[in-house]
Amino acid sequence: MHGGRVGARGRGSAPPPADGGGKDAKREPSKVYVDASLRGIDNMRELGDVVGLLLALRDGLAGSGDLIATAVGAIETHVSGERLRESTRLQVVGSGGLELVFNVMLRHGTEASVQQVACLLLVKLARKAADVQAKIGELKGIQLLVHSMLQHKTVEAVQAAAIEALLNLTPDPQNRCIIGQFFGIEVTVAAMKTFPESVAVQSHGCAFLANVGYENAENKASIVKAGGLKATLRAMKRHRKVTIVHLWGALALRNLALDHEANKATIGALGGIKALIGAMLTFKDDCSVQEQSCAALRNIAVGNEENERQVSELRGVEVVLRAMRRFRGVRAIHENAVELLRAMALLDDWHATQVMSAGGIEAVLSSMIEYRAVFALQVAAIDMVFEVAHTGETAKERITAAGGVETISSTLKAHILQEAFVEKGVAALRVIRSG
Repeated sequence: MHGGRVGARGRGSAPPPADGGGKDAKREPSKVYVDASLRGIDNMRELGDVVGLLLALRDGLAGSGDLIATAVGAIETHVSGERLRESTRLQVVGSGGLELVFNVMLRHGTEASVQQVACLLLVKLARKAADVQAKIGELKGIQLLVHSMLQHKTVEAVQAAAIEALLNLTPDPQNRCIIGQFFGIEVTVAAMKTFPESVAVQSHGCAFLANVGYENAENKASIVKAGGLKATLRAMKRHRKVTIVHLWGALALRNLALDHEANKATIGALGGIKALIGAMLTFKDDCSVQEQSCAALRNIAVGNEENERQVSELRGVEVVLRAMRRFRGVRAIHENAVELLRAMALLDDWHATQVMSAGGIEAVLSSMIEYRAVFALQVAAIDMVFEVAHTGETAKERITAAGGVETISSTLKAHILQEAFVEKGVAALRVIRSG
């Protein structure tokens, strides 16, 4: 007789376990276990015990989709809304919560709902908290976020939450480097291409691109190579009436054009100037959109003659002047607008006359009075007035009628120690007074 002993149950081998495995096989939790766990989750939900819920996800809930969903929902209750309670943030971070979040993401890598809520929790923990942002970078949280995006490419909610989490890590310069090294830029641009109708993906994506390239030349190059400029402009075009997309889109274009001649030319060629002027027309009463768009136009156009001419052709001068009149008390709008108008006037007499005809003299003189102490604005303003005055008698008369002589004289007294500035101002007065 060959083989093992035949027991009382009869001959042959016993049937395999129902789950198809041996002692290490994963078994579906019993109803008693599930019920007890649900009661525990409810208690933790009521107590605000985010750490307890994370521990439950890490250690005890791998066998039940219902339990995972319930625990995730309980955590989501605490991270919903604009801000996380400071007491909750301190509790989570101080109790090793970041490490728990990352363990949960690793244990439940295929669970989209777990990935989404983990990303949302990281968003709230990192927001305006430099120490948490740095720690997430040190614990390789950025790599986990990128991995989550790669694993759930078709899940909009995961993409939006992960991009927002990456965005909240970008204030840290080291994190910006890590994001660039581990393809955070590429996966974000890919998500923007995959979910063109998602306001969350598009707005978070534009904001992320604005920040991740800040003071980082390698990331700026990666953004362009990955198609980030095109993705930003596509978002602005598709979501013409969504304020937040245009606000972050303008900031992205502003930062990517700063001190980067190639990006200036690319943005102009791709229709960026048209998009920004369109945003200023659509959101004419939104101060933030006007401010960021003015700054973007300045960075894109000034120093690039083709872009400067494009601003003129698209009636950008009139749009910028409208912003100056509408928001008289917003310094940033006036600083950027005056710099842009100076560049337009320096192009040639025709463009200088266009600036004057649109009301540029009156608007700039008003800015000089309002922002007397802002030296850079005063320099740009006098340069512009000087150029316009050279176009002829009509310009001189208009400058004089608007109080230009008195305004320039007062400004020169306020900055009397600035020798080169005073010389230019005196020269401007001489031209204005010449018959």
